[in-house]
Amino acid sequence: MKRWFAVLLCILFWAAATVVAGTTGKIAGTVRDKTTKQGVPGANVVIDGTTLGAATDANGDYFILGVPPGTYKVTASLIGYNKLSQTEVRVRIDQTTPLNFDLTEEAIQAGEVTIVAEKPRVELDLTASKQTMTQDQIANTWGKDIREVVADIPGANINGGIRGSFGGDVSYRLDGIDLRDATSNTNFSSVNMSTIQEVEVLTGGWNAEYGQANGSIINIVSRKATDRLHAVATYKNRPAGLYHWGRNIYDQNDVFHTVMTTADFWDTSKTWRTQWMAPGESQKGNLGDGKFAQMTPQQKADWWKKFVNDSQRFPQFDYANRTEWEQEITLFGPLMPEVNFLFSARYKEGVGTYPSVLKFNPDMTFQGSLEWVPVNTTIVTLNAMFTKFTNSGDPRTNYQSSETTVSDNASQNLPYISDPYNKFKYWLAGPASNGGSFGDGSTARAPEHAQLLNLQAKLTQVFSPKTFLNVALQHSQMVYHLDFRDVAQTANFRAYGLPLPTDSLLVYGVLLPSFGKPPSSNLFDTQRYGYAGDVWRSESNTRTYSIKADLTSQILKNHLVKTGFIFSLQQIETLTHEGNMISSPYLQVNDIVPIVDKPYEGALYVQDKVEVGGMVLNAGVRLDFFNVNKMVSSDFFDPLMISQYTVGNSGRTGLIGYRQEGSGPGYTKTPTRYAFSPRIGISHPITETTVLHFMFGIFNQRPAWVKLLANPVVWTDNRATGNLDDLIKAGLITSDYTVPDSLLVTYRYLGAKVGNPALTWERMTQYEVGIVQNIADVLSLDVAMYYKDAKDLTSLGIDQGPAMSQIKASGGNVDVRLYGDPFVADNRDPGKYIGNFTTTVNGAWADVRGIEVSLRSQFRWINFDFGYTLSYLATGRYQNSKIFKPSAVTGIPLADNVFAGANNTDGGGIGVDDALWNPHNSALLRLTIKSPSDFGPEVGGVYLFGDWAVSSSTRWVQGQEFTWYPTDYQDIKLPNNRRWDDRWNTNLNLSRSVRIHGNLAMKFFLQVTNLFNSRHLRLFSGTDLNNYMTDGTLPFQATTKEPTEWNWYTNDPRQIYFGTTIEF
Repeated sequence: MKRWFAVLLCILFWAAATVVAGTTGKIAGTVRDKTTKQGVPGANVVIDGTTLGAATDANGDYFILGVPPGTYKVTASLIGYNKLSQTEVRVRIDQTTPLNFDLTEEAIQAGEVTIVAEKPRVELDLTASKQTMTQDQIANTWGKDIREVVADIPGANINGGIRGSFGGDVSYRLDGIDLRDATSNTNFSSVNMSTIQEVEVLTGGWNAEYGQANGSIINIVSRKATDRLHAVATYKNRPAGLYHWGRNIYDQNDVFHTVMTTADFWDTSKTWRTQWMAPGESQKGNLGDGKFAQMTPQQKADWWKKFVNDSQRFPQFDYANRTEWEQEITLFGPLMPEVNFLFSARYKEGVGTYPSVLKFNPDMTFQGSLEWVPVNTTIVTLNAMFTKFTNSGDPRTNYQSSETTVSDNASQNLPYISDPYNKFKYWLAGPASNGGSFGDGSTARAPEHAQLLNLQAKLTQVFSPKTFLNVALQHSQMVYHLDFRDVAQTANFRAYGLPLPTDSLLVYGVLLPSFGKPPSSNLFDTQRYGYAGDVWRSESNTRTYSIKADLTSQILKNHLVKTGFIFSLQQIETLTHEGNMISSPYLQVNDIVPIVDKPYEGALYVQDKVEVGGMVLNAGVRLDFFNVNKMVSSDFFDPLMISQYTVGNSGRTGLIGYRQEGSGPGYTKTPTRYAFSPRIGISHPITETTVLHFMFGIFNQRPAWVKLLANPVVWTDNRATGNLDDLIKAGLITSDYTVPDSLLVTYRYLGAKVGNPALTWERMTQYEVGIVQNIADVLSLDVAMYYKDAKDLTSLGIDQGPAMSQIKASGGNVDVRLYGDPFVADNRDPGKYIGNFTTTVNGAWADVRGIEVSLRSQFRWINFDFGYTLSYLATGRYQNSKIFKPSAVTGIPLADNVFAGANNTDGGGIGVDDALWNPHNSALLRLTIKSPSDFGPEVGGVYLFGDWAVSSSTRWVQGQEFTWYPTDYQDIKLPNNRRWDDRWNTNLNLSRSVRIHGNLAMKFFLQVTNLFNSRHLRLFSGTDLNNYMTDGTLPFQATTKEPTEWNWYTNDPRQIYFGTTIEF
C-alpha cells in the first residue's frame, strides 16, 4: 500500500489528472469600445461577489475558467470608461457562456451602467444531449428526491431507465464524487434536496473525463454563497392512510375476521360461503389437525377470533395509521471572508406502503463542506457525506438481486405483505418448513441496512488565469447488512383462555396456514422450528481510497485542454451464510476460507475543447484499467480446489485446497484489463438560431466488483455428526456459524453466485446527431437521433424478485452454470463430488435506437416543456447457460454444453424486443405557471394571487403489444395482434411563497403523485388474460372468489405530501 501511494504522489506532480469532474463552466467574450467597435485591451472583467475574473488581451478578448454553475452579475471596467454590469448571466456545467461588453467613454456617460445579459438564442457549444435543472426549478417540481427529479426528464422511460439503460450503468455524482457502491454498483442518491444548486443529466454522450458509466451521467452541484449566511428548513409529511390498491391487508370485514370466526367454518359437517361466491356455491368446513382438531368447532372459532385480533402479537395491523414525515435543514455561506461552508441534515421517518417487520424505515443524510481561500490562487475544500437507511420496502440496493444471487435468493419474497391471502401475513418470520425438512416456501426478506460515508479533501491551485489544477484525496466506506435474524423471533403463542398447552411454547419461526387450511399441529407442538433462511446473513464492507487530479488550461484562444488521472484501491469484505434451518445438518457459507479482496482500478484521460468561429469541437480519449489483484485457481471449474484432480488440492475431494496467499502450481495471477475510449462531439451553428450537433463515443464500464470477486458459497453436510445445534454444542462450529475448513464441502449450486475474475469491460458505442432551433426567441425545438450498441454485457436488467408490480425489472444477469465434477454432474455429496455453481460472464448485447423531440417555451410566467420519444431496445445473449468440463478421467464432458442465446444457431443475434422495459412510444408534458409577487388584488398589503407556483408533469406511454385469440378462433394466428391499454400519469406541485421580512420567506407546498388516481392495469397472462379479454372479468381469489384488486395494477394510488419551507 505504501509503495503504491508513493508512486501516486510522484505521478501527481508531473502528470495531469482526472477530475473532480465537470462541476464548473466558463465565461468568455470580448470587451469593445462602443463607438469604434474595436477591442479594448487591459479591461477587467469580474464576477461580482467572487474572486473570479480576468483581464482582456490585446484584442479585447477574455475568458474566466472554473465558474460554478449558477446565475451571476458580471462587471467590466477600465480607466477612462464607465463600468458596465450585466445581470442574469447563466453559467452551465462544462459549457461556455458567451458574454460581450460595449464600454462607453466617461465623457459621454457618467457612472455605472447595469443591463440584463442577453441570453444566447441557442446553446452554441452543446455537443450532445443533456437536461439541466436549476435549484429553483427543482424546488417547484413534484419530485421528492433526486431520483424522482431525474425520472421526470425527456428520455427517461416510465420504469426509470434512460435511453434503454437498466440502472446499473448510470452514475450519480455529487460535486464530482461518485456516489456508487463499487461492490454492487448501487447508486446512493440520497442527496439533501435543499443543498442542490443544479442537476445535469447527460444522456447523449459525455467527455473523456467521465468514466465507469454506459447509461448516463448525473452531475449534482451543491449550493454556495459568498454574500451572507443562508438557511433553509423544510418539513413535509404524508398523512396516514392506505396507499395501495384494494382493501386493507388486515381488514376487519375480510374472510379471516368474519367467516373464519364462525363455528360453521370449522365444522366438517357444514359448509361456508362468502359474499363473492355465486348463488349455490360453498365450501366444506375445516377440521384442522393435531391438538387443534381436538377442539370443538366453537372453540376453534373463538380461538381464531382472538388470534386475528391480537394487536400486541401483530403490530403490523396498524400499518395504514402511520404518518410519514421528513425534516431537513441546510446552512451555507461565509464564516469569514476567506472561509465558506455548507452543512445539511435530513431525517425521514419512512412508512412502508404495506405491512412489514418494521413499523418505520428511518433514513438520514448529513452533508458538509468547508472551503478555505488562503490566497486568491489557492482553494482548499473539505467535503463529507454520510447517509444511512433501514428499509423494509422495495429494495434500494442491488444486493440479493439478480446481480448477486441465483434464482432461489433473487426470488425471495419482498420484506412486506402485499396480498391479504399471503401465508405469512400473521407471522412474517414464519417458515414453510417443518422440523428438519426443507419446506415449501420462503420467508419474507429481511430489511436492508446500509450506510455510505464519503470524505474528500481537495486542493485547487490557480497557476495563472489560463491554468489551474485540482487534486483530491477521497475515502469512502459502504456497509451493507441483511440478516434474517431481524425477522426471526422467539415467541410464545397465547392460549387465549382455551384448553391448549401453548403458554410456554417456544416458536422460533412458524407458518400460519394458507387460506382454507386450518392451523396445523406445527403451530402447537412443543419443539423448535426452523425455516428457510433462519441463519441467512449477507454482509458487505467496502472501503475505497482514491487520488484524483485534473489540470485545466486555456491553450491559445481556442483550446481548453483538460487532462488527468484517477487511481483507486478497494478493500472488500463479504460474508454470506445461507443455512436453511436451525435443525438442519446443512449450512452454506462463503467465509470458510477468509478472504479480503484488494482490487484496484484507474484511468488516464485528455480532452480538448476547440472553439472556432462559433463552432465547438470536444475531442478526447480515455484509458481505463482494473485488476482483481489476487491469485486464483487455474481451474475455472474449481475455484476453491476441492477436487482431488485439481492442482493445489491435498488429495481428498471435499477438502478446500485454495488459500488467498497461495502461489505456484495451480494458481494464476489475475491480469490487468484495459479499455480505450475515444470520444468526439461537434456543435456547428448554421445560423444565429440553428445549431447542429454530433456525438460519437466508446464507453466502457467495469462490472460490479461482486461479479468479479464473490467468494464461492460451499455446502457442508454434517449428517454424520448431527444437526447444526449439535455441532455448536460439540464446539465443532461457532454460534455465529463459522465453519472450519477441515469439514468436507461441495459447491452450492443455488444462492450467491461465484465471482468470475475473467470478466472484462462492458462496452458501449454510442452515436447521436441532433439539431436545435430557436423559434422567434420564444420557443426552442430540439430533435436528436441516437444509436447505442452494447456488447459483452453482464446484465440485461436488475431483477429484484417476484413482485414485478412493485419492482420494474427486466432481463437479469448473464449467468452460466459450471459443472466440473469428473463423474457426476449434479450430485452434491461432500467428500464424493464437487457439485456445480453459477457465475456471471460477458455474454449479452443490447441495441438501442430512437429519436427524441423536445419543444420548450421561453416565456416569463407560463412555460411548457414537451418531449416525445420513439425508442427501440433489442437485447440478446450469446453465452452458454451450462458448461461441462471434460472429465479428468475420461477426457470427455459428462454432457453437451447448453446454449442460452435466442436460439442454438444464431449466436443470440435475433434477440428480443424489450418493450416492457423500454416502451416504444412515450411523451412528457411539463407545465409551469409562476405568478409575479404583485399579481392580483391586494388585501391588507397582500397580493392574493402573487407568488403562486404550479408545476405539473403528465406522461403518456403506449401500451404493450401482446398476442391473444379467442379459443374458437380458427384462422391464421399472427403474433402481437393486440395492444394493451396506454398508461397516463400526472404529478403536481403547488406552492405559495410569502415574504415575511427582508430575506426571510416562507413557502407552503403540496406534492401530489398520480393526481388523477390513474390505474395502470397489469398485462395478465394465461387464464386471467383469457377471462379479461372474453368478458372483462378481472382476477379473483380461487377459494373465496374475492376480486384481488391489490394485484391488478402496476402503479400506486394517489399520494399527497404537505410541506413548509422557511428560508433566509
